[in-house]
Order: sequence, then C-alpha cells, then structure tokens
Amino acid sequence: MKFLNYIIVFILLFTAPFSFARLVDENSLYKLEPLLTDTTLNINAEFGALFTTGNTESTSILSKLALDYEMDNWRHKYTFESLFIQYDQIDSETNKRTSVTSDERYTLNAEGYYKITDTKSALIFWGNEFDRFGQYRSISSLVVGYNFRAIDGSLIKLDVNVAPGYTFIESDNGSTESAPVVRGSAIYSWRVSRTSRFTQNVTFETSSINTRVVMESALTAKIHGSMLMKVSYQATSDDDVDDGTANFNTQTSVTLVVNF
Repeated sequence: MKFLNYIIVFILLFTAPFSFARLVDENSLYKLEPLLTDTTLNINAEFGALFTTGNTESTSILSKLALDYEMDNWRHKYTFESLFIQYDQIDSETNKRTSVTSDERYTLNAEGYYKITDTKSALIFWGNEFDRFGQYRSISSLVVGYNFRAIDGSLIKLDVNVAPGYTFIESDNGSTESAPVVRGSAIYSWRVSRTSRFTQNVTFETSSINTRVVMESALTAKIHGSMLMKVSYQATSDDDVDDGTANFNTQTSVTLVVNF
C-alpha cells in the first residue's frame, strides 16, 4: 500500500502544474514577465523547502540560481545549486535531541558560448560539485568543445554539446585524481501549451576514473507574471563506487521559480 500511495502522490505532483495553468489567463503566453528590463540579462531563482516539527523535526532546502548574459557574439551562463537536509534525532541513552545532517551538496557551473552560426557555437565549460556525503567529495571539470542545435522548431528544441577536457576528482578519503574526460549533453525543450513546458536534460562525463550520467526531467507551469511552479525528477549514476555505496541516486522536488 505504501508503494501505491507514493505513485498516487507522484501523479498528483506532476499534474498539479496543469491545474495551476488553468488559473492563468488563456491569452497570456508562457514567456515570463521579467522584473528587470535588461533584455541581455536573464536571472532565474528557484527555491523549495520542507520543515517538520513535533515528534520529528527536519529541514530540507533546495535552491538554484541561474544567470544568462549575452554580449556581442558571446553568451554566458552561470548556475549555482544547493541541497541541504538536516533532521533531529533523540539519543536513546541520554534522551537528548541532536541535529544530524544527512545531505549537503553544492554545484557551480560556468559556460561560455561563442556564436559561429545561428545554430552552431564553440563552447567552454567549467563545473564543480561538492558532495559532503557522496562517494566523490569534489568533482571539477574543464572542457572546450562544440555546441549545435539539432532541432529548432517553434515548439520543440534540442541542443547537443560535445567537449573533451580534463577532470579533477577528490574521493571521500581525501585522495585526489585527475584524467582526460569527455563531456556530452543534450537539452530537450517542448512547449506543451501556452503556460507549460517540459524539459529533459541528459549529461555524461566519462574518464578513466569514473563515468557519471545525470538525467533530469522537469515540468514547469506559469502561475502568474514572473512566477513558475516546477516539478522535477533527477537521477545520477556513477560507474565506479565503493562497496556499500549506492551508484544510483534520485531526487524528486517541487519548487517555485521566479524570473528576474
């Protein structure tokens, strides 16, 4: 029965954005109304939180900040993501409540695209992820490669990136390794309706140290003005992990997005 309940909740979460979409004026487009009038700068702030009190006290905070900036033939993109989960537990011997952090992760990415044609660009990417409780404490990658738009329709778009480079990995035991890496990604976007959009992002990094694949599916719906509701599911797979450590991790979230 628990598994069935989870499925029902999952379906409700994914259909909720469409319910919000019905509340929006049908004549309004999906495009958000930015709070800043600078057309070369786009900022999105995303936030989700869960707090519980009583017998169980816990705090879960998910946030993301994305910044896009265009300058001549260059397009710059910066993203910062954080996940923090903490809960209180009672010591059976001392009967004292103590706080325990079960998840703490930060990701910072910087991307630069130099426009060659309307559908092709040269790219440079630097990314760093810190995971306090993961198999790999820190993963940093610097790659230079090629970006092209495989599908450029009015409703559907698909961007593909391929870039070789170098990666630096710190394990949870403090040891560090570095190796050549190949990074590839595909970003799929489908405008489902005037007020909702579906996106699917797939990224892989493969080296002699580890192969990591990250997949994220998200459904967003415009609530009002510059505000969106987003439901997303993310799965991360690591090829080389220690015994007793899961190589497949998932994250499901419901967040509020504000466009500045």
